[in-house]
Amino acid sequence: MNYLETQQAMLVNALALAITAPSDSKAQQATQIALQLTQGLTEKQVDLCKKAALVLIGAENETH
Repeated sequence: MNYLETQQAMLVNALALAITAPSDSKAQQATQIALQLTQGLTEKQVDLCKKAALVLIGAENETH
């Protein structure tokens, strides 16, 4: 796994954690980490990570 793949995998996990966090403060922490991990990624890459995070938590068919 190269650096870009690792960065994207970490972003997927941070987004999933932000969505499923047990408290608002934990969600905020995960959101801040996710924002940092978007640095250097394209909008398309970030969108794919968002979709992957929804699949990871089983919410890919929910509307937002």
